Amino acid sequence: MKKMAALLMVTGALSFLTACNVFTVTNLSSTEDGFTIEKDKAKELEVELNLGAGKMEVSEGTEEWVEGVVFISDKKLNPEVSYKLKRDVGHISIDQPEKKFGNITKGSLKNEWDIKLTDQIPMNLRVNTGASETVLDLQGLQLKDLQVDAGVGDITIDLSGDGMKALT
Repeated sequence: MKKMAALLMVTGALSFLTACNVFTVTNLSSTEDGFTIEKDKAKELEVELNLGAGKMEVSEGTEEWVEGVVFISDKKLNPEVSYKLKRDVGHISIDQPEKKFGNITKGSLKNEWDIKLTDQIPMNLRVNTGASETVLDLQGLQLKDLQVDAGVGDITIDLSGDGMKALT
């Protein structure tokens, strides 16, 4: 009898939450997209990564300056990628758009970035995250400077390896 009463209470609570649109089950469809910033005559890189909400993994592993793959639930979340060469320094910026997302709800958000950076030239790296889960596997990179501004969420930074000797 107690089990039946508990089952009825749980069923009633789920019905109530569903009716109030607090609890939703959705079939998430996602889009995969990619980007590449090709090597040029830069001798140093300034890299800035700005992710407001989602997941980001950054590591060494490309022959170009940067390669990335994003998995997003809405094209509006596609990052804005820019590159400018000024003298011998390449300036890279990868930003989550600051647009209003309209019909994107919290439960349907999928915004995952997998970014590979070059290990071939020195770089300054700035990472700004909001509500995110971030993994920075920076071993093997020639980092001159690292700045991280993290909001709520989890961040893991791996600075092991020989490339960290120049980092002060």
